[in-house]
Amino acid sequence: MLKYVVRSLIAGLVLLLPTAVFAQATLAGVVKDASGAVMPGVSVEATSDALIEKVRAATTDGAGQFRIVDLPAGNYTVTFTLNGFTTVRRQGVELTGNRNVTVDTDLKVGEVSEAITITGDVPTVDIHSTVRQDVLSGQLMTELPTARNIQNLAILIPGMSVTGTLDVGGLRAGAEVNNFSAHGGRIDDGRLQLDGITVGGPTGGAGANSGGGGTSYFQPDMGNAAELGVTTSGALGEAEAGGPIINVVPRSGSNRSQGAFYTSYANSHFQGKNLDDALKAQQAAGRLGADELISQHEVSGSFGGPISRDRLWFFASARTKNTEKRVPIFYNLNEGLAPNPALAPALDPSYRYAPDTTHRAYNDSRTHAGNIRLTWQATQRQKFNVYFDEQYLKDNHQGGGSATISPEAAATADAYPQHLLQVGWQAPWTSRLLLDAAFSAMSYDYGGRERDGNLTRDLIRITDIGTQGGVTGVTYRSMNWNENHAFVPRWKAAAAYVTGSHNVKVGVQGFVQEQDNRNFTNSGDVTYTFNNGSPQSFTMWGDNPIRYRSRAFSNSIYAQDQWTVRRLTLQGAARYDYAKSIYPHQTFGGSLWHPAVYDFPTDSTGGVTGFHDINPRVGVIYDVFGNGKTAVKFNAGRYTDSASSDGRWVLGNPLSRLTTTQTRAWTDTNANRVPDCDLNNRAAHSNLGDSCGAISASFGTPTQTFTTTYDPDMFKGWYTRPMDWQLGASVQHQIADGLSVEVGWHRRWADKWTLVESLERSSADFQQYSVMAPVDERLGDVSGRLVGDLWDVHPSKVSLTSNFTRLENNVAGVDRRNWWNGGDVNVNARLRGGLTVRGGVTVWTAGDDWCTYIENGFYGTGIPEGPGMRNCYTVSPVQAEYKALGTYTVPKVDVQVAATLTSRPGPPKAANVAYRADVIDDTLGRFPSTAASGASTTTVNLFETNEAFYPQISVVDMRLAKIFRFGRMRANVGLDVYNLFNDNTGQTYQNTYSVATPERWGTPTLILPARFAKIGVQIDF
Repeated sequence: MLKYVVRSLIAGLVLLLPTAVFAQATLAGVVKDASGAVMPGVSVEATSDALIEKVRAATTDGAGQFRIVDLPAGNYTVTFTLNGFTTVRRQGVELTGNRNVTVDTDLKVGEVSEAITITGDVPTVDIHSTVRQDVLSGQLMTELPTARNIQNLAILIPGMSVTGTLDVGGLRAGAEVNNFSAHGGRIDDGRLQLDGITVGGPTGGAGANSGGGGTSYFQPDMGNAAELGVTTSGALGEAEAGGPIINVVPRSGSNRSQGAFYTSYANSHFQGKNLDDALKAQQAAGRLGADELISQHEVSGSFGGPISRDRLWFFASARTKNTEKRVPIFYNLNEGLAPNPALAPALDPSYRYAPDTTHRAYNDSRTHAGNIRLTWQATQRQKFNVYFDEQYLKDNHQGGGSATISPEAAATADAYPQHLLQVGWQAPWTSRLLLDAAFSAMSYDYGGRERDGNLTRDLIRITDIGTQGGVTGVTYRSMNWNENHAFVPRWKAAAAYVTGSHNVKVGVQGFVQEQDNRNFTNSGDVTYTFNNGSPQSFTMWGDNPIRYRSRAFSNSIYAQDQWTVRRLTLQGAARYDYAKSIYPHQTFGGSLWHPAVYDFPTDSTGGVTGFHDINPRVGVIYDVFGNGKTAVKFNAGRYTDSASSDGRWVLGNPLSRLTTTQTRAWTDTNANRVPDCDLNNRAAHSNLGDSCGAISASFGTPTQTFTTTYDPDMFKGWYTRPMDWQLGASVQHQIADGLSVEVGWHRRWADKWTLVESLERSSADFQQYSVMAPVDERLGDVSGRLVGDLWDVHPSKVSLTSNFTRLENNVAGVDRRNWWNGGDVNVNARLRGGLTVRGGVTVWTAGDDWCTYIENGFYGTGIPEGPGMRNCYTVSPVQAEYKALGTYTVPKVDVQVAATLTSRPGPPKAANVAYRADVIDDTLGRFPSTAASGASTTTVNLFETNEAFYPQISVVDMRLAKIFRFGRMRANVGLDVYNLFNDNTGQTYQNTYSVATPERWGTPTLILPARFAKIGVQIDF
């Protein structure tokens, strides 16, 4: 690690050449005389308390245009001066995020000493950029009824999607990964930034065509943020990936000492009930989750001011938050019991999950964090920022459990300690040349540590795919855990040269990602699978822990230009990206079930040996009427996946290609819950009445065997990295002062997929069969339907799993098409009188077509086995998502009213039916191949992919607050009410359809939490 730290620090120092902070704004406009002629040589000065240097200047060019870039958020006064003309001063120009604000001015002949002051709204339409960004100010974020975390705020932005269930009031918060996307992108292609620098970790995505680098456990202190900017489309050369960019700008100190204190509290008495009789019955049986609040409290404080006036400032904050909630499972009466030799093993209670119906399980989440930011004005033109943040996020170290995991078997979720260091340098070297550079280093441990005082380490973990204690698919008896470490240094630098008509920028970016993982199980290195209490199979671990290590590297260079000619603005960018990955020294084996030790030295050739891409991006903006109030925009761009420790970047890792665990069928004839076979006997055999399946040739042998081989072209070359194209067009119009509407269309499609080909199976090895769906009106069109085009591999070919993976682009006749089409309507109103309303609707459809894979005979892992065409072409129905927020302060009485709305489609429906082997035999003509491994059933989903969806999930939250003023002190005492209408819509559902209990299918397993209130107090001084 040390060499990477040193290398990164050197790179960060060498690159102290420029990069405009990503989320900073631009002032631009045209100056004319009374006749309408453009005026070159006019001096333009922007002044604001947000500028440490107090004033930033520019001069109009030959076209009368000026542009002042990289301005921090704040209120500005813009002054226009030219000898022989009256000075014009424009006050109250508000800048936020990376907004381009147009300030056009007419100068009249007069004395310089004369001055005209104009106060009023400036146009809200951005006529100089295609970037679509929403900005929430720090004040607005404290006024909204949210949990003050990044997930709850980001989900309010139209077009944004956040992974997982909908969080309400922060009940889901904790050591969670921040994964988000926009406009149909992969859920991991978003980027979380702090002050313009990505704070993502090394992981993200799932599967061979996924990237990552945006995944982050980092929780910015949103209660003490200056602003939050969310970019959803149109990004140019600075953008690392094609997903949304969430940039949090932390507060900075100033010459004025100021601070804030915040606290909030809620407990079970603050929450109502939203269960009808049917839901009450499900909860009593332990089959329903409702996020029942036990308690939640948060305390945070901040303070900042001058260390040396006009030279050095600081700002520091700290916070702590604890949340506890009940989960839909009971504690296990047999928890922690060791096998009792005085009892017959079949009667040993430790092998069974027995719910303690008087003791509901609960989850707990603890967050402790603190940060400090130093700002140093070294010279009039040079500013340095240093930021340090330390966080401890710990989930379920006291409680634990979920709908199907008993508390003793539940993993923890951690991200501690997290350390983030950022160093930035900014220098407006001249009125036209701006320089900026930054370096950051993020180090953290994460995963799910072994719980303190774990009493189950010597017990064997069991998962019952049937039902025990009223819980289907319950896991109990002992926990698995993991311990992971990540270290990610990043750097960036750029130079911007600005004239009135042109804005040219060049820059570099880079990072290194280190990832070390260790996965643990119980001390016996074996886990069991039961079916309704009877053993079905067991899994042997080849090592304990199983260790994975990887490193990824990325370097990028970009250049972009913005050119305005009268009403037309053209944007263009080209970005060169280079990335690779390697695997440090790793070992595997030397365990009870895998005595052979595999030693893998550091491998710099088995990973991505070098991806090269040049990504073009363009934008066109036209000011329709020349008054800055109506703009037509178009953007297009190519974006690649970021380097990471996931997806294709680690496919070549020898440990990810090994068979690290071995599952063997098991018939426990003597019912002693112990596999009495010789577990070192690799053949299928019987002993003491028990029978055990064979061990595959790829597990536990002196020479490692890889089940998958890869085409080297997947890991190198030009334009082979996973990527996507994006197109967008929109019309933005200002209806009135402070009120604008934007209508847009977006399309995304991905490319550079990988194709998995079985080397040992052909279409002749598969036989077709069909099943009949149960007759049940709740299934809709599926009821009583013949589900055909199902295929089963011949039992003799079950153990043949050798595959070859390559780029589909290198295979004639195959082409996977994956796309998203959608439209947005966004409204932004900031009206006089203190009313702010924002919101919009996104309507879309999406599709996926890989039928040419099947048509050309590719049946490898990763696509459904066999020549069936079922689900190879899917198009989702038209769906819609709604977002809205509004705030209003009643004048004179200082009462604030705020509300938010989030409404998104429910999850897709599935009906997974376990068909007995003899039923499948009716059309297959034999028992299915799964029977050879001990399975008595084969599961079939009756629904096609995205055929039907569960109901829309909608939540309205509301806040009422009273403001009290005591001199410089301002207190805001509020009541937040979450799920105002007490909705009980399901978020996840029971997708297993059992003929024995058909009424359970389609019932919610997790609903929206019942309406609850939280009291909060914010004091600013």
